[in-house]
Amino acid sequence: MKKENIFSTILFLAGIIALTGCDEQLLTVDETPIIATAEAGMYSIEISSNGAWTAVVEDAANHAWCTLSSASGSNDGKTIIVHVAENTLDTTRSATVRITLGSLTKFVVVNQEAAEETGEYPIEIPFEEYSLAETSCQWTIPFNSNATIIINSNEELENYISCSSYPAIDFAEYTLLVAHGPSTAQPAHVLKTTLLKNSMDKYTLKLVVFSGIQAAPSRWYYAILISKITNEADISLDVTYK
Repeated sequence: MKKENIFSTILFLAGIIALTGCDEQLLTVDETPIIATAEAGMYSIEISSNGAWTAVVEDAANHAWCTLSSASGSNDGKTIIVHVAENTLDTTRSATVRITLGSLTKFVVVNQEAAEETGEYPIEIPFEEYSLAETSCQWTIPFNSNATIIINSNEELENYISCSSYPAIDFAEYTLLVAHGPSTAQPAHVLKTTLLKNSMDKYTLKLVVFSGIQAAPSRWYYAILISKITNEADISLDVTYK
């Protein structure tokens, strides 16, 4: 009887060990730092695992220039795509991607080179007009003088619009610029737009706005989508009223 108990105990412990071995978490990441050029681009991080993992950019609010298109996945053969905005500054910058599976954590540092002076300024920047007319949204920007707002995430966008259903913008690729100012027209109409890059991190948004003749004061809002820039970019607003 005693021998049978010992034999049963051994089998029980062997089963626990086998089950524990099967449940062991595995996460393999190439942690070689990513060296990004100053230009906007995409880079990949390959993941091998036996479970569900998540990925984030640490301190993301202060690293809006670095975003991820794949924030989670499971098992082998998965890839995180890292989107890097153009670095318009004359200094390098870095961010850290943290990948987690259960108690396992891996880190990949993203280093981006500084911009180089081209001596060819000003450069006219292409853009696409962005309107809330076909959505259920309204701008909720406080009333003040002419200004420009740089928006680089859905969280930032929600600070400036009110919606029943928020519009989808690919902030991994684009920045939303919103210009606004006072007007006597209801609504005001932007007649002409020019966006100039004057140096590595300085821009001028030139607008010609039809202001009308109505006496009641109102607001005008004008938004454009451009290739990704940082929240630190300096954008001056030059408005001419017609």
